[in-house]
Amino acid sequence: MNINDVFVFLNVFVGDMTEADELIAKDSSSFNRRTYIRSSLSLIEACTWQIKQACLMFNSPNRATNLSDKDREFLKEKNAKGKNKFTPIYESIIETNILFNKVFFGSNINLELEKQPGQCFLKKAIEIRNNITHPKQSNAYIISDEHIEVCRKTTNWYSDIVLKYIDELKDHQRIYDEFCFIELNGIDYDEEIDYPE
Repeated sequence: MNINDVFVFLNVFVGDMTEADELIAKDSSSFNRRTYIRSSLSLIEACTWQIKQACLMFNSPNRATNLSDKDREFLKEKNAKGKNKFTPIYESIIETNILFNKVFFGSNINLELEKQPGQCFLKKAIEIRNNITHPKQSNAYIISDEHIEVCRKTTNWYSDIVLKYIDELKDHQRIYDEFCFIELNGIDYDEEIDYPE
């Protein structure tokens, strides 16, 4: 996996979100509103999963990071026996951020959950999505304008965070590529290097 794989993967979910947005702009039916909610949380979950994969990639044995076995299990979403391990999305976002900052030295991305639209909107968006995917009340399928706005703000907030992750990934990918170029070509670290374009 490299940074381009991250873009290709995320573009699928960004495309879904764009189409869902266009759908409710044209026709604000209950179906289109529910589609918008599901798409917004799918985008957030997909971004979180992809960031976990980046952490795993950059934490390979030839890179010196200090993740515990428990950290690796979390990132792989599997326990020590290889069984799937589910972490609720809210906790997953927080833990992924902590591990990202641990794996990518010098990174200090802050989720700013204490500010709006962070924690309040994220928890509310998750609740809205859960209500339509696991309805417990007869009116759970009704999505209001307020619900749409909460999910829109949450998605915009998290998209801004993901852009920060991607900037860090680009920097680390470039540094790692340069390191591999040096190692593969047996170049002395002190000599001047002309990197290929």
